[in-house]
Amino acid sequence: TRSEFNVPDPDWFIQARKEGRILSDRQARSEMAVTPTLPGLSVAGEPESQRFELPFPPSVNHYWRSLIMKSKSGEPYVQVLISGAGRKYQKDVATCFTVSHGQPMQGSLKFAADFHPPDKRRRDLDNLLKSIIDSLAKAGAYENDDQIQEIHVRFGKPMKGGMAYVTLTQLPA
Repeated sequence: TRSEFNVPDPDWFIQARKEGRILSDRQARSEMAVTPTLPGLSVAGEPESQRFELPFPPSVNHYWRSLIMKSKSGEPYVQVLISGAGRKYQKDVATCFTVSHGQPMQGSLKFAADFHPPDKRRRDLDNLLKSIIDSLAKAGAYENDDQIQEIHVRFGKPMKGGMAYVTLTQLPA
C-alpha cells in the first residue's frame, strides 16, 4: 500500500491546482516535499524517519563508466569512474537534501523507495538502488551506506520526468 512508503499520492497536485492552492510547478514541488521528523521528536514513539522526493535515478549501467588507462610502465588497466550523468544525479540529490534536511541519520536504517519511471520502458529495479543509495550518502543523509540494513522497493506508475519517493527510518537498536 502507498501508506507503507509514506508517499503522497502523485495525483494530489492536479486537484490542488484546480482548487487554486498551487500556482506553479516550483510551488507544487515544495508542497510535495514531506517535512522530516526531527531527531528526538518522534510522534507517539515512532522511530525517527526522513522522507525525500528525488529525481528518478540513472541505472547502475549509466551511473558508472569504465576507462582503459595505461600505467607508467605501459600496462593497460581499467579505471571505473562515476559518469557525467552520475555526477549530475549526485548534485541533484545533494540539492534536494540540503533544501529540506540537514543532519545525517545515525544507526541502522530501513530504506523504502517507490520509483515512478519517466516512461513505460522495462527496467531492472535493482539497477536503480546503488545510484540513489550512494547519492544519499554523499549528500549527507547518513554517514555510510552500510547503515542500511533493510530495503523495500517497488515500481509505481510512470510519471512525467520520473520521480523517486524515499523514506529512511531508524531501526530499533
